[in-house]
Amino acid sequence: MSDTLTDAVPDRAARSHTAAERARRRTIRETVGGWGLLAPAVVVLGVMVGYPAILMVIHSFTDYTIRNKVREEPWNWIWFDNYVELFSYSDFPAVLLRSLALMVVLTALIMILGMLVAAFMHRISKGGASSSRSASSWPGRCRR
Repeated sequence: MSDTLTDAVPDRAARSHTAAERARRRTIRETVGGWGLLAPAVVVLGVMVGYPAILMVIHSFTDYTIRNKVREEPWNWIWFDNYVELFSYSDFPAVLLRSLALMVVLTALIMILGMLVAAFMHRISKGGASSSRSASSWPGRCRR
């Protein structure tokens, strides 16, 4: 009778092995579940962004225009001629530098404005319950 009781209860090493096995299985299940939730977004992003980007790169090496599409004419591979024309015969480098400068200035202004608004909101909320603080905790106060 005592043999059956000791056989029914696993020893400590066996229990820790099963706990480790359960933890490993839980980790695998959570990983697969996470990728399963992420997969539709990756597919939509690949179709909506990836395909047009690849098509744009391919068309940049051809003489493809709207005229080719309307007249159903085939387009020809011209390889790097579009890029040579872009960088040598146009004002693209000047426009690119202006755009980069504008990007840097506007990003800095947005960051400064955001920090000022955050500091102002923090100063307002120090004195008591502000509208933003009470609005953020409102659902918690409506329990029955």
